[in-house]
Amino acid sequence: MGAGNPYIDMIHGAGVKVIPVIPNVRLAKRVENAGADAIVIEGMESGGHIGTLTTMALLTNVIPEVKLPVIAAGGIVDGRGMAAAYTGSDN
Repeated sequence: MGAGNPYIDMIHGAGVKVIPVIPNVRLAKRVENAGADAIVIEGMESGGHIGTLTTMALLTNVIPEVKLPVIAAGGIVDGRGMAAAYTGSDN
C-alpha cells in the first residue's frame, strides 16, 4: 500500500474507497503513496477551497504526476470547461 496512513488504512479496513480532495501536486503524490484509490482535483475557484491554483492549472500539473484516477472539480460551469478537463487526460 505504500507509505501508509492510519486513516486511509482504517477506511480501507472498513471496505470503503478513499478519494481525497487535493489542492496541489505534492499532496496528490502523498495520498497516492499512502494508498488512496482516486483523487479529486479542486481548484481555488470552488467555494472555501484551500489551494492557490485553478482547476485547469491543477489538471495539467497533477495528471502527469500520478497514476490514480482523477476527478476534476471547481470552476467547471459548462460543456467547454468539461471538454477542457477531458483534454489530455488518460485517467
